[in-house]
Amino acid sequence: MRIDEKVRDAHPAWPGPAGAAALGLGGNAARAAGQRCGRCGLPMAPGQDVRRRASGTWVHENCPA
Repeated sequence: MRIDEKVRDAHPAWPGPAGAAALGLGGNAARAAGQRCGRCGLPMAPGQDVRRRASGTWVHENCPA
């Protein structure tokens, strides 16, 4: 059994790559348009790469601060 088969068996609700694309989740980049950056306070623009901190706040991937 391959690792991806094991993951699918363990998490049957996860749509996988094809299902993720169908749901509009394309790629691994997080999106948080309209949220404020936890570092600089500027809003996140649509399509901008962001990441989530352990505290739960969003920050720009390449924060201008």
